Amino acid sequence: MGLAVAGEPRVVHAIPGRMRVHLPGWEGRRPRGLEARLRQVQGVSSARANPLTGNVLIRFDPTATDDEDVLRAVREVESDEPAGDPEEEPAPPPVQHERSGQLRRARIAMRGLDRDPGLARDVVESLERRPGVVRASASRLTSRVLVEFTEHQVALEDLVAEVSSLELPAHPDEELPTHPLDPGPARQTETRTAGAGFGLGLLGTRRLAGLKGPPVGGAIPAVANGAIGILRGFPVLRNGLREILGTDTADLVFSAAGIALQVLSGSPLGLALSGVEALRLFTEIRARRAAWRRYEEEVENAPPA
Repeated sequence: MGLAVAGEPRVVHAIPGRMRVHLPGWEGRRPRGLEARLRQVQGVSSARANPLTGNVLIRFDPTATDDEDVLRAVREVESDEPAGDPEEEPAPPPVQHERSGQLRRARIAMRGLDRDPGLARDVVESLERRPGVVRASASRLTSRVLVEFTEHQVALEDLVAEVSSLELPAHPDEELPTHPLDPGPARQTETRTAGAGFGLGLLGTRRLAGLKGPPVGGAIPAVANGAIGILRGFPVLRNGLREILGTDTADLVFSAAGIALQVLSGSPLGLALSGVEALRLFTEIRARRAAWRRYEEEVENAPPA
């Protein structure tokens, strides 16, 4: 269950515009969902739920609402919690943040920016309405939202929750966008390209030496390569290996095994296709990295708001 009727919510501490409420029946599940529902209450500017203490810290505009209305809204949110065990929340998006003079600057990954042209406008407008946010911008190319804010007026966790609440639902097997300067994908594509080139060179050398046929006879290498492709298509197996080894290492293991088996089965066409695909991905990654650096320069040189 999510929020049970084990007791009424009670105010732990309150000052004008800020109150901390304890939820006796809350088991700590789906804190981001709880925060999102409370932020929809008129006058509430932010909500931060703590699964460890069972408390939720709520900031609100005292000219638009008061303690009683906020507490009443908390009770309504409690009663609206769906019955049964809710699904686990997705992991929060990756965030890089730093201090820039008297401001803080955060770059928040956002799923769907590259799919919906209007999403960038919506998230920027939503963030810039928040007190304490000096400037916000969104890049479809890098799938990042840049926010400059004053930390004593707005919390980074609230900005991350705001971005999370607006991002699009995930496509099947879609992952959160990695940082454009993450070296892992670039290293992986470089290794795949080099491996495919080495395999083609090895098969070519065998041909020049007068050796015919694949290095390993029989259908075992081809069957094993097909089996790897099928296993890679199962999300449970693929994601399980990624959980154990890490995403980049697991994908590299699959790719390396496929290239090795293509070499053993004497498949120059398969190696050529693997090399072309890896080279295409490497070109895209380099273009994305270059675009990110240009974006960073534009941000650094932009006049203060």
